Amino acid sequence: MIVVALASFIIAASAMSRVSPATIYLHARQHSYGSVRADSGVAGEQLVSSDGRFSITLPAGYSKPQLQTNSVESDNGTIRVHMYSAINANEGLCLIGYNDFKGATIDSMLELRILDGAREGALENMQATLEGERTLSLEGHPGRSIRFTTRKNDQVMYGRFDYYMVGTRLYQVGFIGGSAASVESQPVASFFASFKLMAANSRPAPRRRARR
Repeated sequence: MIVVALASFIIAASAMSRVSPATIYLHARQHSYGSVRADSGVAGEQLVSSDGRFSITLPAGYSKPQLQTNSVESDNGTIRVHMYSAINANEGLCLIGYNDFKGATIDSMLELRILDGAREGALENMQATLEGERTLSLEGHPGRSIRFTTRKNDQVMYGRFDYYMVGTRLYQVGFIGGSAASVESQPVASFFASFKLMAANSRPAPRRRARR
């Protein structure tokens, strides 16, 4: 069960964005689209997803979030990967995604292996270098935060992805920008901090027995 579920996730992770997020952002910068005025009415917009059971507030000046859903075949059946993206061509790309492992039994050890798979899938997809990593917790649910660099067309880009395992659902919150300062900026930090689970998700994480 562990091997099958982990393999299924790695497949899903690689499909989180069939085109590398770095490529999307670089294309936006080159063609100067995707950004909006800070007073346009969608700046700082809060995204509330009833299906995703989360809310998050975008930094000011980003485009209206667009949703893309991909279906990925795995040994556990079809996995549907849902990804929102919002771009400011002068600042960066924000990503919020999730996918479910329906019917899977996921214990604490498998949660950690799935988070490892998320990290490896993202780095491989973007041909990125891991620059830092730390553990996270969201309402008792385990998470992982990574910072990375990647190069596209001789341009270095900087990013941060946060992952959370909530029951059988994996969440991803990400940002890619053109400088290290953009990743550590206050608006981006507030974007990550604003990610909240909705009531259906907010029950306490199950207490896990220590392995002997």
